[in-house]
Amino acid sequence: MNRTTALPLLLVLAVACQKPGQTLEPPAGFQAAAVSPNAVKLDWQAVQGAKGYVLERKTGAAAYAEVAQPADTTYTDGGLQPSTAYAYRLKATNGAASSAWVEASAKTADPVPAGGYKVELVKDVKAGTIWSLNFGPDGRLYFTDRDQSSVKLFALELASGSVTAYASSAAVRDEGEGGVMGLELDPNFAANKKVYVCYSYWKNGDSSKEENARNRLSSFVISGSGLTGEVKLLDDMLGWWNHNGCRVLLSPGKKHLFVSMGDAAAAPSNVPGEPGNDAKAQSKKLLAGKIFRINLDGSIPTDNPYYNDPDVSGAVKAMWSIGHRNPQGLAFDPATGKLWSTEHGPDVKDELNLIKPGYNYGWPECKGEDPCDRPDRQPYQPATKAYYADRTVAISDMTFYNADAFPAWKGSLFFVTLKTGRMYRLELSGEAVAKEELIIGKLSDSSGPYGRLRDVTVGPDGFIYFSTDDSKIYRVVPDGR
Repeated sequence: MNRTTALPLLLVLAVACQKPGQTLEPPAGFQAAAVSPNAVKLDWQAVQGAKGYVLERKTGAAAYAEVAQPADTTYTDGGLQPSTAYAYRLKATNGAASSAWVEASAKTADPVPAGGYKVELVKDVKAGTIWSLNFGPDGRLYFTDRDQSSVKLFALELASGSVTAYASSAAVRDEGEGGVMGLELDPNFAANKKVYVCYSYWKNGDSSKEENARNRLSSFVISGSGLTGEVKLLDDMLGWWNHNGCRVLLSPGKKHLFVSMGDAAAAPSNVPGEPGNDAKAQSKKLLAGKIFRINLDGSIPTDNPYYNDPDVSGAVKAMWSIGHRNPQGLAFDPATGKLWSTEHGPDVKDELNLIKPGYNYGWPECKGEDPCDRPDRQPYQPATKAYYADRTVAISDMTFYNADAFPAWKGSLFFVTLKTGRMYRLELSGEAVAKEELIIGKLSDSSGPYGRLRDVTVGPDGFIYFSTDDSKIYRVVPDGR
């Protein structure tokens, strides 16, 4: 049985004024990064000239007492009581001088309830990176394998464990993070067998130059053992060996497709006068660093926020929001109908974002929860929550839970991470995160027990299915079932 780990509901940060004669700056970014019932993990940014730090803790009205003198910029305080509020303070020191104290507070998680859950291996398909999971109306689990040389779709029969492959003739640019990525099933899939696939390719088939890297969204029809009748819906999206996106999601009304596309990292612009590199996310002429909205036939809804913008033409009218880094997660909250996204890379402050039409999410100059006063980034929407100021955990896909196998989790948002191999459960309150729990992985480990977690979805049985980069599919089920 896995043990849940909850993150703090509230972090309160306060920095005292530096006293005259002190030569060290106080540690910035001091926070409780995560908690469990019996531990708090703290981290902060390094202070120039410091040889170490002094960490103190207290509860209630008690006086502060020293906990440790860590030399690094992270410390896990263990042996704590569940459901207890703790206050911490930290200062930098070099033996001759000390900085001012900085403070943070957090509450340990509630005790793990009896029962709980466990993780089961569903299938090792012995292929590559299982990028997208989608249950069909026939009960089969459809998925994509990124590491294919042509567009292929796979279907797993849960009862027998058999896997059926459906292949097309569409060539794939299977390099780095590119390949066969996002998958969505048509609302009338039971009758028409239509699927939507986002994949990477070489423009004009020319792989001699990296600037020919592209991504596209196409529809296909399952026919016999093949994928036929490709229709290119959103094409010529800039690609690179990394930051290609590309998640595909039906709208709640089943009339539109939302498509996330990364900034294509170091890729140059394919439009004269427009910027290259990560600045492409801000260009209104480039299909990179955006979330798009199109009709199911590939046409662009006339009520899209940039449709009537005089600076926007052609396929770029499909833009729904701009200024994104590498958004690999999309999910609609069934309770509110609001669209949420996760994005990550390249270095710090992975984001959970509430997506609003016509808003700018700031990348590359503005990131995380920080305000952005640049006139050219308005209207700006900061992240609902940013994860870690000193690294990326590479948040991947997400899903909302609205089933019955775990009644206490109804309405929760789940997301998975690549670099740390974790699964998180979030409870939202309006546009804020009210509670977080770590479902898979440990705060003390740099990688989880199942490797890199790529996608997560809820099955018709109410279990939570997730995929890995080493070709495995698992599910979270009630313990003792």
